[in-house]
Amino acid sequence: MKKLALVAVLATLAVAGAAMAIGSGGGSSAPIKASASAEWQGMPTHRVAAPSTAGKAAAGKVHRAKVAYFETDVFNLAAGDVDGTTGKCPKRFKAINGYFGDNTSAVVPIFNSSGNTTRKWTIGVLNVADSHAAKVFLGFVCLQP
Repeated sequence: MKKLALVAVLATLAVAGAAMAIGSGGGSSAPIKASASAEWQGMPTHRVAAPSTAGKAAAGKVHRAKVAYFETDVFNLAAGDVDGTTGKCPKRFKAINGYFGDNTSAVVPIFNSSGNTTRKWTIGVLNVADSHAAKVFLGFVCLQP
């Protein structure tokens, strides 16, 4: 009896999982990546020792791995504006994450993804405030395994 109940539960979970996969749309994000990458090429980044005040991560060696952080200079993001950057990691490094920091709570990420290669990362943010600009910086993390 317990085996039959277990089989019924597993079958129900399988059907629910399939329904969620079908209902999620499952579309490709390639057009979004292509438009973001073409639009956000101009903002330069520079290497930093660790992320600036936005969730400081532990830098250093983990099993001989090296972590490198790159950030833009602080810039103004007007209310309702969108901006972003695409950065490239050094040779033998892989882009693993993006981050941002701001002086308000009105800036939200709208795009945070790897680029066309494993060495590129694109991050975009939106200032959802109605009337005030925000000071923002963008960054990405590279890992050399």
